Amino acid sequence: METKLALNLELDKTQLYWKQRARANWLRHGDQNSAFFHHFPSQRKRRNRILFLNSDQGIRMESEMDIHTVARDYFMDIFSSIHPDNFEQILASVSPCISTAENDILMSPFDKKEVYTTLQAMGPLKAAGADGLGEVFYQRLWHILGDEVADFCIGLLNGVYDMQLINQTHTVLIPKVSSPSNMTHYRPISLCNVIFKIASKMLANRLQKFLDICIDESQSAFIPGRAITDNVMIAYDILHSFTRNRMVRKGYFALKLDMSKAYDHVE
Repeated sequence: METKLALNLELDKTQLYWKQRARANWLRHGDQNSAFFHHFPSQRKRRNRILFLNSDQGIRMESEMDIHTVARDYFMDIFSSIHPDNFEQILASVSPCISTAENDILMSPFDKKEVYTTLQAMGPLKAAGADGLGEVFYQRLWHILGDEVADFCIGLLNGVYDMQLINQTHTVLIPKVSSPSNMTHYRPISLCNVIFKIASKMLANRLQKFLDICIDESQSAFIPGRAITDNVMIAYDILHSFTRNRMVRKGYFALKLDMSKAYDHVE
């Protein structure tokens, strides 16, 4: 009987391991199929393997060292900073949009309940960061780790602890196209430690309540109550009006979209 229980426990551990690798959340309440879990991540690994990269000069790089060099140079370029220091001149043209009462809410002290609520709202089987510990680890062991986790997160937000202690990430490249050939065809995703995500999510939750006040209506994405398709419809109506208005049929219209600069660069 003990041997059978031990065997079932090992089988459950094996199944959980492959389930986490497969990232198939839709099977949570479905049939248990270890063959699928083995096949799914292996197929994804073959599909996502980088066999070559083209450099900025258009040279095809196939060796592992050359591919690493191309990726490193690319990230050093887009993630580097020019270290601006004249913030006063920029902020002088920004009008205050937060009232005193709203600022008091934003600056109110963090507490353990806020840490717990933020952690429990996270997906339990998200990809782990550099330390290998996922959200499910902290969620299941909150009764043991809760006090230390809460104290550390609150200390980070209050400036007691240095963010460098946990600011380590794994950068994963997600293909934007079916056959990527250079670094611009990949979207970098940083896998952060759970502690880092808790602290940043706590800040985001507070700011989210006032984003619609601070951000202009022309910014339609990533704001609660707004949709990115709003600007698409506005652009369509503008172009449609040009075809119907005789006064502007002989005019010119220029539209420049630099999405890479807007989303891929630090500054």
